[in-house]
Amino acid sequence: MGKFELKPIYYPKASYLNYILEIWVDGVNISQFYEDDKLRIDVGYIFHIYNYFDNYLEDIMKEEVLPYEDVEGKTIFETIDNIKEKYFYWLKDDYEDDESDEEIEKIISISEPFYDWQRAHRWLLYGPFLCIPDIIFRRIGDKIEISWDTTWDITYQQRKYENENIKFISTKGVSYIDADEFYLEIKKFLKKIDDISKIQNEKFHIIEKTGKLIYAKDPYNNIKFKEEKNFLKDLEKIDYKFFTIYELVLITEKDKKIVPIILKYLSKIEDENIKTHLAYFLAVKNYKEASEKLIKEFYNAKTNEYRIALSKALSTIYNKDVLSELLEIAKNKEYRDVNFPTIFTLRKYRDKRVKMFFKKSRME
Repeated sequence: MGKFELKPIYYPKASYLNYILEIWVDGVNISQFYEDDKLRIDVGYIFHIYNYFDNYLEDIMKEEVLPYEDVEGKTIFETIDNIKEKYFYWLKDDYEDDESDEEIEKIISISEPFYDWQRAHRWLLYGPFLCIPDIIFRRIGDKIEISWDTTWDITYQQRKYENENIKFISTKGVSYIDADEFYLEIKKFLKKIDDISKIQNEKFHIIEKTGKLIYAKDPYNNIKFKEEKNFLKDLEKIDYKFFTIYELVLITEKDKKIVPIILKYLSKIEDENIKTHLAYFLAVKNYKEASEKLIKEFYNAKTNEYRIALSKALSTIYNKDVLSELLEIAKNKEYRDVNFPTIFTLRKYRDKRVKMFFKKSRME
């Protein structure tokens, strides 16, 4: 019995929606390809694959045959080619289309079951957003046939890059996977995407006064900054090895030891576009050690985008909507005894040292 593994690797460079999708079949990562003689793997949008399995996994698990008699092949790709050859007469070079209603209805009646079946079994019909092999899945008894053919309809690969020099390391193949193992593997794939998306959504969503949920941050993060190299080195010193600081979007309560490093670079970095991302990363419940710095940043923020990110972080840390209070503080540019839970307790607001801290922060 063959082995199959679908490994989504979160790769939020250029966009928080980007992934690498490794497709392992019998020990070979068939998603790798050569482009102009360089071995690589694509990075991009993965949710068309997520949607495909979310919609059609149960259909794949059913043993549904194509409704065409006396046509078979060694693989499903070969079977489909044979069906076209035998039944799809309108694709032949010598076909003369009379364009009558009867002819059109006849073509639809022959082809519609064919395309309906493919829609549930061939994933690239969901869109060419990644340069990956064209794969068809079908159940045969207690097994799932996984067939791929990167030469069968190369337009799906070329459509993204318009490059004829793309050659996958495995141009075509077939493997038969235990049906139950396949089902569990796809469920694991879906759960991993769900878990990552949930953290992202919690970081970037804000509740407006109307109660409407809005996406506060666009998914793009292609801003380069000089401090990133040292930022990554400092993270590696505490056993967090990242290829980009934008992976920090996934930190949760268990990652508290990262907070001092983020705060360090929140002070070092001047570009508020970058600082806005860092503020969203800190939108984690109980990251109270970040409060003092975030409030200071809020006082000195120059852009509304940065203030919104800071208010989102503080709102999450204290599990309370503090946006209106923070905006009131910023508007008046002076200390106010607002109903806002800041450093440790509200009592500390009445402490002269805290008043001095706020005055100092406004002057910096």
